[in-house]
Amino acid sequence: MYRNALVTTAILTTLFSFHANPTVAADPSVAAHLTTVIQEAQRRHQLFAHQVTDYTCTLVKRERIHGQLLNYEHLEVKLRHRQVENGQVVVPFSVYVKFLAPAELQGREVIYV
Repeated sequence: MYRNALVTTAILTTLFSFHANPTVAADPSVAAHLTTVIQEAQRRHQLFAHQVTDYTCTLVKRERIHGQLLNYEHLEVKLRHRQVENGQVVVPFSVYVKFLAPAELQGREVIYV
C-alpha cells in the first residue's frame, strides 16, 4: 500500500510539474514520459473504481457565506458505494457524517441511504 501511495504521489507531482512548465511538455521525450504517467493514472483510477467500495475520511471544510469567511469545520465522513449482484442492489449508496468540531456542532450526525 505504501508503494502505491509513492507511485501515486510521483504521478501527481509529474503532472503538476508539466502544468507549471508547459515548454518542458513540448520535448518529445518528455511527452512520451507524460503519456506513460497518464496511462498509469488511468490504470490506478480503474483499480480504485472497481476495488474500493467504501471509505472513511476526515473532512475539513471552510465556507464563505455572503462574503464572510466562516471558521473551519471538521467532519468524519463514511461513504459506501452502491453494490449490485446479479442485477440486484445488495448495498445501497450511503453517507454518514459526524461533526467533530467546532464545539457548537460537535456530535451532530447526518445519514443518507
